[in-house]
Amino acid sequence: MSETKSDHPTDDHAEPELLTPNLSGALAAESAAMDDVDAATESGATAKATDAPAPHDAVTSGAAGVDAPAPQGASVLTHLYKFVIAGGISAVVDYGLTMIIQHALGQSYPLAKAIGFIFGTITAYVINRRWTFEAEASAKKFLQTMSLYALMFAVQWGLAVSVNHLLLNAEASAFIAGTVGYVIGQGVATAVNFVVQRWVIFKTN
Repeated sequence: MSETKSDHPTDDHAEPELLTPNLSGALAAESAAMDDVDAATESGATAKATDAPAPHDAVTSGAAGVDAPAPQGASVLTHLYKFVIAGGISAVVDYGLTMIIQHALGQSYPLAKAIGFIFGTITAYVINRRWTFEAEASAKKFLQTMSLYALMFAVQWGLAVSVNHLLLNAEASAFIAGTVGYVIGQGVATAVNFVVQRWVIFKTN
């Protein structure tokens, strides 16, 4: 018997056909999915940005809760209030020493007034620098203040002595004459001292 050979011989070494997926279709689908995710993300971010207050509004609303700075007039009144208190304390020192030296120690009024003024001036300077104007210690400011006080001493002393002399000639008691003279001289000196110290020496705005 003769063997019949097939017209199409079988190739045992032939590679089987590979069933590769459709890469272009898969990539297209993945790209579309990513586009959908990006769109959703952008939509959410836009919604959050719309709901969130604008930075300008936040700053404005925050600033609305902050107290406005005090007007300059309030600062002047505050300094004047403290200055008057400091002046009152120094006046007690000044007047007290003046009366003690004049009446208890039997010295002349001009001498008593000079000593009282010196100690009252030092008291006023310390209180005003540290409390009224809250200024740093400065040799320059100290010398300026002492020069101002020296000038005001001449004014105050001159007024006090003049008024005291006039009232004594009008037959007023020594106590009344000295007190009235002191008040007038002290009043003028206090007004000038406040203006010069606040706007010139300590330069408070």
